[in-house]
Amino acid sequence: MINKLINVDKIAEKLLKLSLGNVSRSLESRLENPINYRGEAEPINPIYIGDKPFYIVKDIPEFNKAIIGVDGSSRVIDTAYAFFAIATVTSYSRILGEILDHPPLPAYYILPPLNNPFIAISIDVKPGIEFKGDKYVTTTSPAGVPYTPDYNKALILDEIRTSLEISMLKQIGLHSDMIQKGGNEFIIFIDGPVYPVPNLFRQHYNLLVRGSPSRGRLDDYVASWRELLRNRFQALQILEGRNIPVVGIVKRLESSRLLLSSINYRNLLSEIGVSIGDLGNDQAFIDTIIRTLIKKKHILQPYYPIIIGPIKVPAESTFLDKYLENVPSKYVYYIAIPVNRYGESRIIYTLYRVETTERSFSILENYGIEPTIPALADSIGSGTTIPLSILYADKRSKGISRSLANILARNLEAYGIPLTYDTIRTIEAYSIE
Repeated sequence: MINKLINVDKIAEKLLKLSLGNVSRSLESRLENPINYRGEAEPINPIYIGDKPFYIVKDIPEFNKAIIGVDGSSRVIDTAYAFFAIATVTSYSRILGEILDHPPLPAYYILPPLNNPFIAISIDVKPGIEFKGDKYVTTTSPAGVPYTPDYNKALILDEIRTSLEISMLKQIGLHSDMIQKGGNEFIIFIDGPVYPVPNLFRQHYNLLVRGSPSRGRLDDYVASWRELLRNRFQALQILEGRNIPVVGIVKRLESSRLLLSSINYRNLLSEIGVSIGDLGNDQAFIDTIIRTLIKKKHILQPYYPIIIGPIKVPAESTFLDKYLENVPSKYVYYIAIPVNRYGESRIIYTLYRVETTERSFSILENYGIEPTIPALADSIGSGTTIPLSILYADKRSKGISRSLANILARNLEAYGIPLTYDTIRTIEAYSIE
């Protein structure tokens, strides 16, 4: 399949010709880079606007609109001469079926295909090479910055995957009439924040405030993510302009401190006799809150889903307003779903965060619902603890990216491009999954 989309033979031939030149491999730019460019930037003073510290949900209202899950996946193929980042994106609905995959499978899709690059290459050989005519391959960032040997490789993975996710959102918005035939109203769940705020913006802003003239590659990284976010906001505007709300589902809370830093939230906890110190992240914070609530008998068996929120994250608290115009504010909720409603000794909850922009929040409000209702209906209402639409999209996109990475790695080897030891071990692991 991958051979029909990109010319692996030509790529390998060019790399081997250049391998007689200088190989410049920047170890500091590889995946193990210690600088945290990718983590979520902690917002400044988000505002907890709920009137209670938590809400117990005993009855889940009906939700009859289709949910389209959108998720991307990225894989690494590292070689002695070049770094390959492969990305895929999927939009899938358990009601409507396959909306679109990129790169496409031999399947029937509701939407027309994308034409975006899904492979990014960082050449470790000087001089670099271009792949003119290969529309599915890129050697530059979204801002047009060349992926030179010292460009952070982890960010390359994020950039190619995020680019595909944004293009998928735009495609859904631009061709929403093809999905809505027959009166199919829908909303979108995207795996991750409704829009990301990478930590690199905060690092860059701190250097600007100090007047530091030396920012290394940060200027290039900020330029790329400014372009990505500008496109993300355009995609959201297209969808919301067609009355289609977008909901972000954030599953990994171990690096989040949004709730921890929320104004007024600790005061609400203290009003019910709960006092908790400054833990390291939201996941530990919420887990400690729930254990304390159970101990103080604020929560009793049988256990039900718990909602914390909403929290308003104004645009100016994200640092992004220093770099972009028309940054939308966010509304955020945390949802805790019990794995066992009748746990005796230690009850376990699955935690995730629900995000919308202010515009999507208003659209859902006009439907008479808040953002937690479709999330709860798609998770506990479907017999899972994570929204099922996200699980479908996640599994599908990962399966496609794993297959493509395996095929590309084997083809590169066949053309004489040596893989790194870690890549060989990873590809072997794919074959037994």
